[in-house]
Amino acid sequence: MREAMRGILPNVEERKQPFFMPLDKWYKEELFGLAEQLFTPNTVKERGLFNYNYLKKIWENYEKSKLIYGKQLFTLINFELWQRMFIDPASSPKTGEIKIKSLL
Repeated sequence: MREAMRGILPNVEERKQPFFMPLDKWYKEELFGLAEQLFTPNTVKERGLFNYNYLKKIWENYEKSKLIYGKQLFTLINFELWQRMFIDPASSPKTGEIKIKSLL
């Protein structure tokens, strides 16, 4: 792609910059409570996609490896919220039932 665009686009030698999310801060402020609301034993069983014991293991081991378990938990939370919004919107919590404060 760069070779094809040589002479058309300016030659920029900047490297991509990593983007770090403050997951640990978010968990302490909001996400652990949100995860507990989203992933109750009953809701996990009803959804049938996750193993509740594995989710519980992620929460219990979070302090041992925040990077690994934090990413897993963040992904699971986002997947569940996406599922509720786009796949089963009729059963989604109404506005205000799940409160997510500013995470930044």
